[in-house]
Amino acid sequence: MQIFAEVDIRSKKDTLSIINDLREFSSLQSDWVFDEEKSKSYSLALPESIGCVFTYSYDGQLHGIALSEVKAKHIQISNITPEKSCRISTKEYNEIATAFYKTVKEWNKQKKKQLKLSISNINPELSEIITAKIPRKAFESYLNNHPLSYHPNDISRLNKFICAVARYSRKNINWEHVGKFLVEQHGWSMENVNTCLNRINIGLEVISEYKRY
Repeated sequence: MQIFAEVDIRSKKDTLSIINDLREFSSLQSDWVFDEEKSKSYSLALPESIGCVFTYSYDGQLHGIALSEVKAKHIQISNITPEKSCRISTKEYNEIATAFYKTVKEWNKQKKKQLKLSISNINPELSEIITAKIPRKAFESYLNNHPLSYHPNDISRLNKFICAVARYSRKNINWEHVGKFLVEQHGWSMENVNTCLNRINIGLEVISEYKRY
């Protein structure tokens, strides 16, 4: 399973200092161009946040790499878009994101800028998607029986997973990644994935409302 890479850049200073460092990074090489106009427009479009835009030539086409503030002192690649097309494959996206990460990381090391860069695993195991042990074990129990039979026992196992997520998960689960995992690792159809995820989301919403009641 391959998912879109997440590239994060953090600083002990503030978000603006990260962007200024990236502007300096761009000025010292020619491949990654800090686009001042697009960066300004992009930041104005962000709600109570700031960001920047780079351009990069890949496979004969110019691509825009948008980075935006996740929270104070932390920005992340939010999108990569080709100039002459509205679509980009996961493979292309990840190659560009990885190239950006490696180039900035090397520059950061040479210049001793003290930025902290990280990139996510593009081929995560279930343990990286559902990190909390008890919910993951519950989901594995659900998958290892007959999840697509919709037998009351299988529905009960899914309900136990939903309750385990509500009680034990401290980290948000990316349900899109769960769906990809089910399709690519278990051969589920998108119809079955959507049915499962809808039940999970509805269950979590009901539990959340119950807690506030």
